Amino acid sequence: MSPAGMGFMQRMRDAMQPVVMHVIYALEHGGTERFLCGLLNHLAGGPVRHVLCTLRGAGARVAELDPRIPVVALGEQTRTRWGFVHLARAIRRHQASLVHARNLGTWSDTLLACRFVRGARPLLAFHGALDSPPIPPRLARRLRYLGAGQAALTTVSYAGQAQLGAALGADAKRIAVLPNGVNLNRFRPPRPADREAARLRWGIA
Repeated sequence: MSPAGMGFMQRMRDAMQPVVMHVIYALEHGGTERFLCGLLNHLAGGPVRHVLCTLRGAGARVAELDPRIPVVALGEQTRTRWGFVHLARAIRRHQASLVHARNLGTWSDTLLACRFVRGARPLLAFHGALDSPPIPPRLARRLRYLGAGQAALTTVSYAGQAQLGAALGADAKRIAVLPNGVNLNRFRPPRPADREAARLRWGIA
């Protein structure tokens, strides 16, 4: 097959794959960002296409992403009431059917953008908060008005599930709890010989 024909076939395969767009402020060095970077690298090349969209600049950790993950940096320097328009254009351009918004600051733009793109569904991910209340009252009112309580919701803990349910007036049973995984190759119980060697090295009885 000619290179042009192969390129055409690849474009056809891409068009038939479902697309998930992951929305975050920027891919920097926080825990959520580190987790997302590892997840996207693991999923690259699979049956679902994944696209990263950052509301700010791309972020330093983008350099660690698998090159098969497209990155869309909207470059918003500050919050603007029209940011969702740029996000909607990105969703439409990449034909994303699921828009996975991570962290509270991305939820409003995602909920609004999905209203203007046919077939795009929002998925709101909550990674927890130590503040009380976890969602500021003004933001909670805005999210309830935008229908966040009826959107697909996930969190990493049962505490987060209770926080979201209370803040958004959502049925806690509808909020999926997806605990963060642990890399057992990196974090594994030491062997008895490893324990003994560490005791000898540090002089511990």
